[in-house]
Parts: sequence; structure tokens; C-alpha cells
Amino acid sequence: MNKRKIIVVLMMAVALGIAGMLIYYLEMQNAGTETTSGIVDDGNKENVDEIMFEGKKYRYDYGLRNVLFLGIDNEEPFEKKEAGQGGQSDTILLFCMNPSKKTIQMIEIPRDTMTKIKVYDKEGDFLAEDTAQIALQYAYGDGEERSCRLMEEAVSYLMYDIPINAYVALNMDGIEEIVDGIGGVEVDGKLLNGKEAQNFVQARDKEATGSNLERMKNQKAFILAFFEKLKDSGAEDKSIYKTLFDTAKDQLITNISTKEMEKFAEYELLEESQVIPGEMKAGEDHDEFYTDNKELQKIIINMFYKEVEM
Repeated sequence: MNKRKIIVVLMMAVALGIAGMLIYYLEMQNAGTETTSGIVDDGNKENVDEIMFEGKKYRYDYGLRNVLFLGIDNEEPFEKKEAGQGGQSDTILLFCMNPSKKTIQMIEIPRDTMTKIKVYDKEGDFLAEDTAQIALQYAYGDGEERSCRLMEEAVSYLMYDIPINAYVALNMDGIEEIVDGIGGVEVDGKLLNGKEAQNFVQARDKEATGSNLERMKNQKAFILAFFEKLKDSGAEDKSIYKTLFDTAKDQLITNISTKEMEKFAEYELLEESQVIPGEMKAGEDHDEFYTDNKELQKIIINMFYKEVEM
């Protein structure tokens, strides 16, 4: 069994455990309370504040908070590395949190999405811009904060410059223990332990074009089930969030403080997630996913903007 391939997907579950802590700090930021997280409050207002789309005027909803979650294909603890050695971001999720509605909507970004990335040499000096899989952008950083910042830029660019308020990057090691730590997860009527959950989400035929898109369906089912189990566990014992964080702390990088989030159970993860629309094609060396920009614009307008009078 390919350990890397198995764990790549399961780490997304940990994102939801950590999401509880994220929400607390994002709410504090929205209320004007100072934190040490360094969360950007407004993003680039000049680019996204007001736009025209299909003859109508829209304004960005700055009440939303967007957290980028990255699953890194590296089983070692984070450490600074030369550009090109820091691993790739095999899982890319954007959590759109609405503090007023207490909802979270998830956007899934295929790792094979072709977009503009920045290329650096091993000393970290900028070389050029290139069109490549978005997962590669992480590798051109330092394997730590700089890599996360580069991914923020790449995802924001792909998503028409919407602000990204915070990031969480997680390595692959130790996911089975986390799943077992909450007593397993029920998917399609069956309670799965850590190993069984790995088997459920890891299936992928690497020889088949678009196999990652098929794998993402199991990922979604697992994430929704994990989220509900975590909410139930947190309602009984709020220390579960700290336990999960402590388990993953050596494999975690974030610009958000780590205080336990007690209001986590108030939020609902919407079952209707969004997947970046587009078409998967077989490239020379690997799959290449090409975005349907018109459909992506519609998703962004619906999720992040409000119509205003002309």
C-alpha cells in the first residue's frame, strides 16, 4: 500500500478539527479584537471591492473569512528547505466561513489545476512565472511560511483575487492516530477506524486520467462524516480540539494562534461544497486540469459577492 497516497487525502479531516480554532480567531478579527495571528483583514480591496459581471454591479462581502488548507506530501516535520525540496501541496481546500450565518462552505481545488505560479532557484531568488500544476507552487518556497504565502498568492490569483485571511499547512504523518483518536468515523452506515478510513479514501488508479477527481468524491463523504463526529465529540468534551492540535502540532504550520475553540459546534459545514469547474486532460507527464473560467466566475460571484445598485 502506498503510504503517501493513502495519507494525502486523510489529512483533510484534520483540517476540520483545526477549523474550530480558526473560527474563533476569525470571529475575533471580525469584531475588531486584536490577536497575534497576523490574519489579513481586508485583502486587496482595490482589486475585489466592486466589480461588474454580466451587466450587474457586485461588492465583495468582507464579513466572510477565508482559510486556505494545504496538505503537504511530506512525512517529516516542517523545516526550512531549499526551493524545490519542500514538497508539493497535494490537497488544497478553501474554507469560506460566514460568522453571521455560522456556516462553512468548502471549495475543492484539484492539485492538477493549471495556473500561473512563481519559479525560484534553490537560493530563493525569483526566476520567472510559469503555467503549471498549482500543487507545485508550494515546492518553490522554503517548505514553511514562504511556501504557504506563495500558495495563498496562487490560489487568490486563480480565484480572481479574493482575499485569503489565513492558512494552515499540514504534513501527512500521523493521520491514522487522529482518526482513531475520535473513535472512528461513520461513512455510509459503517463505522470506520483509522486504517479502514484510509482504505476508503485512498483508492486511485494513477494510470487513469482524472483519477484524482474520482478520489475527491470519497474525500467529501469522509470530510462530512468526520465533521459531524467532531461536532458531537466537541459538544461533550471541548478538549478534543486541543487533543487533535497537540497530536498534529509538529506537522503543522499556520499563521493563526492555537487557542482552543469552544464555539466550534455552532458552525455547520454545508454539504454542498464547490469544486473548481473545468476539464481534466492527460498531459505529457501528468494530468492537467484546465479551469472553466466563466463557470468559476459565477461560483465566486455567488459565494463571495453581494449585488448592489448601479
